[in-house]
Amino acid sequence: MMAAAEHGDEPESGGGHPNGGETEHGGETERGGGAERGGRTEPFGSDLRLVAQGPDAAAALEEAALAFGRILAGGPRREEESRAIALEAADREALLVAFLEEVLFLFETEKLLPADVAIEHLTDTAFEGVLHCDRFDPARHEAGRGVKAVTWHDLAWEESDEGVALGVVLDL
Repeated sequence: MMAAAEHGDEPESGGGHPNGGETEHGGETERGGGAERGGRTEPFGSDLRLVAQGPDAAAALEEAALAFGRILAGGPRREEESRAIALEAADREALLVAFLEEVLFLFETEKLLPADVAIEHLTDTAFEGVLHCDRFDPARHEAGRGVKAVTWHDLAWEESDEGVALGVVLDL
């Protein structure tokens, strides 16, 4: 999944944090208190459609990662570990799928849940950034939905004057 990203392309946009959703507990920042960041989900037959929006592509990808994390497990998030991610894809839709597949891979192999995303470089075909994660802990997190795959079915990446809207169906 991880690949070296091309350097030299101008970033499409920087990261942003449209909805705070952070609370302080004993010096540690937890995500999930108050207004939650992240997109929403909609039933899609026997599967689930994840929808995320942001003022730009970076913010929409951040929201998609956080929403996907809430599907995988509920509860507050602490930024305990970080993973550098570098991806290349044929186009922005393929980049969206590859990014969410990486989030799923990290959860399945290391039990890491996204707490925040720091995007350092983003174009239509390349992503470089850091995924700040919390390790799944049954004492703090509720078990979520079992996601088998990120699909290409009904995939959407739409840009408008209001920002960027992403949609992807998750195979449960």
